[in-house]
Amino acid sequence: MEVFDLRIMLECDLIQRAVQKADDQAKADVVYLLRRTSLEAGRPGWHQGDWDFHRALYAAAGRPRQLAIVDDLRKICVLQASQYTSLATETQRWLRDHEALAEAYVAGRADEGSTLLEEHLRRSLECLLALADGADSDRARSEPECTSDTSAPTAPAWR
Repeated sequence: MEVFDLRIMLECDLIQRAVQKADDQAKADVVYLLRRTSLEAGRPGWHQGDWDFHRALYAAAGRPRQLAIVDDLRKICVLQASQYTSLATETQRWLRDHEALAEAYVAGRADEGSTLLEEHLRRSLECLLALADGADSDRARSEPECTSDTSAPTAPAWR
């Protein structure tokens, strides 16, 4: 999906730049939003908290136009993918991804953060495609790859 390819390109660039420029306040904002989105995960409106977290990851890059383009691309994903809200079934996976992203961000590991982000976005796309395929296949005779993970969230060791 072209939109995800563009997101990966732009968002990985943003996180690379942001990690290199992040000050203590930017890092504190990321940790705060990680905690907030962990509490809001799986609830109605979760995708706004997800965007707040991602926006905090990118803010220190100081590239408002690029960030606005990413915001538009995320909105396109929501509009094009009727299954977008079904991503909440993978809440624990996304929270683990966010924890790893925040850890790399706070530690100043830009390359690791970029790699983790690309994997996170590709898994989101795979999940959406599996859900869409399942919906097309007579409402999923077999469960799609994206299934509910109900294990309790755990606090990351780095905090």
